[in-house]
Amino acid sequence: MRIQSIGLFMVVATSAVSISAQAQSLNIDYGFPETVPPQSYGAAAHQPGLWNNLLGADDPSGLKDIQGNSTAVQIVADLPFGLAYTDHPGTTGGDEALLDDYLDLHDTPSAFNIVGLIPGKYSVYTYAWAPDIDQFRTLVTVGHNTQSIGGVWNGTLEQGTTYAKHTITIANDQPLSIRTFGLGAGTLNGFQIVAKRQDLSITLARPLPAMVDPQVQAAVDVIIDEHQDHMVGQAKMYARIRGHRHFTQQHLVQVDGTLWRSLLPEASCGDVIEFYFEARGNQGGLQTLPYKPEQNLLSVNVCGVECIGICDVVDSASPQPHSNPDPTIPMSTSSIGPDASN
Repeated sequence: MRIQSIGLFMVVATSAVSISAQAQSLNIDYGFPETVPPQSYGAAAHQPGLWNNLLGADDPSGLKDIQGNSTAVQIVADLPFGLAYTDHPGTTGGDEALLDDYLDLHDTPSAFNIVGLIPGKYSVYTYAWAPDIDQFRTLVTVGHNTQSIGGVWNGTLEQGTTYAKHTITIANDQPLSIRTFGLGAGTLNGFQIVAKRQDLSITLARPLPAMVDPQVQAAVDVIIDEHQDHMVGQAKMYARIRGHRHFTQQHLVQVDGTLWRSLLPEASCGDVIEFYFEARGNQGGLQTLPYKPEQNLLSVNVCGVECIGICDVVDSASPQPHSNPDPTIPMSTSSIGPDASN
């Protein structure tokens, strides 16, 4: 039996090609383009990075994360609020850029639904301070927790005066709903959405090749990072030949540190091997690679010099997968259905 290695044995975490699903962190400022906070400004969340500048309550085009990457996250508001501006004499720098321009919510109950967030745990900072009149208050509600925001500026951002802070877990396809109500007049300066660190993360050790040879168990290496006190409790790969209903389950073998290995099943010329990974922490929590494998599996084509006339053979000058440095690593497999829970 021949074995190919798709993941390089010597790859370390700092060079991993990450395609794992990570919860998103975003900064959002309601105001005029010339007064957007600088990327060095972290506000109360201590989260520097790109600030999305919104001129109205909605954002139909999609937001960018703090690194400037496009996301599928959008804000959908139930009312079309407009911008207002007050030059408060006490605010300066990033605080001034964030707080002195804002959405004028009047005294109307409203809801801001942030849709498209990747499931995960988030801290949500809602800036709702009125720079014009100290007596104005804005009630900010997330879930069943309501906080009253407003008061005299004392030179720094304070929870209860300039912002509300909530912690929430977002499930699949669940919006983050932030409800507001103005007492006197409501104000919304912006949001910070801060992703809580995941228990585990899975990444490929290197990109997958376009194809593997027939009748070969190709080795695929992944990197599983353990965070805080959450260690890997169980790591598996699920694989099948395209067109088959059932997956084969295989326990990953820890090669070294964060590097784990699995073997793809042998397949014939023209086959496509579909597969995904999952890792469970020893304190619970499940991470998969790719995110939502039921919608988007990893795959490689099976083709080689033996397959002429059946599939397109890779050019001999193209880089080939490396040999497995340790073909004696044991692999245990068992056949399971797609609805298996173990």
